[in-house]
Amino acid sequence: MQPNIKNIPQQLGQYLYQQINEPWLEALLILNCEDENVLECKAHYQTVDDSSEHPITVTDEIVNLFKQVFDKATKHQPEKWT
Repeated sequence: MQPNIKNIPQQLGQYLYQQINEPWLEALLILNCEDENVLECKAHYQTVDDSSEHPITVTDEIVNLFKQVFDKATKHQPEKWT
């Protein structure tokens, strides 16, 4: 069963939140789809004390959720979504 598209952004945010076990300043989930046949999804966060990027493991389930949002946003669009 596929999740409701309206709930996916909350699920993605919740996933990031659950992966970080220390005080953090910013977290990013990035979907790279320059080649439509190859999707690359990565995530990282920054702490208040350290501006370096700390990687977050991205599961296949998260990639699939993010791809659903991407597909919905680009469906029936005359131009490529950026």
